[in-house]
Amino acid sequence: SDDAVKLARDAHKLSQSAFEIGMTDYLRVLETERTLYRSEDQRVQARYTRLAAALALYKALGGGAVLPDDPLDAISRAPAQKEKGK
Repeated sequence: SDDAVKLARDAHKLSQSAFEIGMTDYLRVLETERTLYRSEDQRVQARYTRLAAALALYKALGGGAVLPDDPLDAISRAPAQKEKGK
């Protein structure tokens, strides 16, 4: 969640400041950095899970488009197809 990331980021900043003035060792900075990265990773995974669930629901309700293998190819053909329709 965003709150967990914010708290982890704040803790990391505090540990860096404490290290800079000699109040803690560098291991504490690395531990808070690892916690920050873990929180960010969990947030991304949660977002991916939500998007995958939304996509599955969309498909289950009958949505979905068949895309060409090369979307740029489809774009380049669009003007030619428009000319044929004239």
